[in-house]
Amino acid sequence: MRRSVAFIVAVVIAVGSATLVSGSAGAATGGGGGQADTAGVINFPTDLTGLGGIKFDPIAVASPNDWYVQQFVYDSLLRQNIDGSYSPGLAKSATVVDPQTIDIELQPNVKFSDGTPMNADAVKFSIERTMASGNVGAVRAELLQIGTITVNSPTKLTIALKTPIAGQFYNLLANGETFVVSPTAVQSGTSLNDKPVGAGPFTLESFTPERSAKFVKNPNYFEAKKIKIAGVQLVQVAGTDPQATVNALLDHQVDSTSASLSLDQVAPLEAAGLKIVRKASDSSLILGPLCKNKPPFDNLKVRQALNYATDRDEINDLIYQGTSEPLWAFWTQSSKLFNPKLKDYYAHNVKKAKKLLKEAGQENLTFDFYAGPTAETQSIATILKEQWADAGITANLVNFTNIVQEFFTEQKAPAGVTPLMRAGLDKVTRNFLPGSIGDFCNFDDPKLTALVDQVRQLDASSKEYQQAWYAVDDYITKNALQLLLVWKPTINAYDPDRLANVVYRPDVFGVPRIDVYKTYVKK
Repeated sequence: MRRSVAFIVAVVIAVGSATLVSGSAGAATGGGGGQADTAGVINFPTDLTGLGGIKFDPIAVASPNDWYVQQFVYDSLLRQNIDGSYSPGLAKSATVVDPQTIDIELQPNVKFSDGTPMNADAVKFSIERTMASGNVGAVRAELLQIGTITVNSPTKLTIALKTPIAGQFYNLLANGETFVVSPTAVQSGTSLNDKPVGAGPFTLESFTPERSAKFVKNPNYFEAKKIKIAGVQLVQVAGTDPQATVNALLDHQVDSTSASLSLDQVAPLEAAGLKIVRKASDSSLILGPLCKNKPPFDNLKVRQALNYATDRDEINDLIYQGTSEPLWAFWTQSSKLFNPKLKDYYAHNVKKAKKLLKEAGQENLTFDFYAGPTAETQSIATILKEQWADAGITANLVNFTNIVQEFFTEQKAPAGVTPLMRAGLDKVTRNFLPGSIGDFCNFDDPKLTALVDQVRQLDASSKEYQQAWYAVDDYITKNALQLLLVWKPTINAYDPDRLANVVYRPDVFGVPRIDVYKTYVKK
């Protein structure tokens, strides 16, 4: 049964009354068309001061968030597209030869902005420099699984890995772990934080901490003719103030968001004529960690009952106005990696939930439930509490001031609802493999680890890769290793009077970001 009218009104008020009616962030989302203003500059809101301030040297970043900015200067070997596929960047191609070997062929005749050659020796130098940096705060552990890098010619090199994780490693070729810096600049003592030297589409013109960073087009970039803007400017917007980006857009200080908006921020932007772009991204999840090592959630039937007692369609209707979709596996239903056999696996069934609880001896199941860190997750938790009551389940909603310390570390509640922004295999390793803070209650399942290792080995374009993902999702879903909820739509906004051919690409976390290689300013 649907909730009462009073309950529905309460939930809608809790998350904001905005209606999402905009297009999806696929290839180009529009923004009109016409001629490009080749003197145009795109302005983005960015927190230039958080985590010690933005850095321009790939080995100095405190967070992978900086890598999106650094791509303006360095480009990347490969470029990941919004659908998860890869396109050539500084590399013409990257081929998984076997689970421990990747061959890379570079674009010919590419130069750094200081005029020196961007060749295989430079790639080897840069990757080994990052490996030696010890930057465990941003660099993913897979980089340290490199055994050797062999330069075969000025444009060809081979990466040999210590362990069979070529499939997992592949994504690093599109991100900061493998950004290529000028060896000449480094060896001459140039501080890349002050004067970054790369082979990307832009160069850093000026940086005023706590105010702005300005990038201008690199005329020597190997694809300079494809870049239709004169530059990019980052405008300081405090990341601790969720309203700051909205204000900057409304005041025309910036042209686009740089991260996903919340639902309650949509209405004022839409009313002002901003274009809202939403997508049920397979990198944006709302899920429920369960402590599977302790009662009551060490019992499979209890975990399954909780999933059957959950009405995801109602959550979608009340919270997302029908713009999301149920989460049955770690890929949305439009992805080729989605296992169609898992669709509706835990379709709402109160009768079945009650039966499983009876079989488990938990007919009066009661537990504390963390309502999550945002107004959105707290509203979802309220809906879940009401839904589960129909199956005789009592969830005592609790809140914490520090999600990492109180929920993930001290485990003051055995279950909860949390958002997650992660791409690819990180969605699984972050939540279920030992060594990650997101691995709730230190869960360790050797069978799941073995299935994940199979994915790590394979070429992402192969049929075997798809089947390996099917096996991972099948195991997680059928064993109810988490509370499966919904895919959270990512919500972005831009000024359609300023920008055209607006295209998005994912950052290292899977968050859609404006693609400056394709988007331009209207003339």
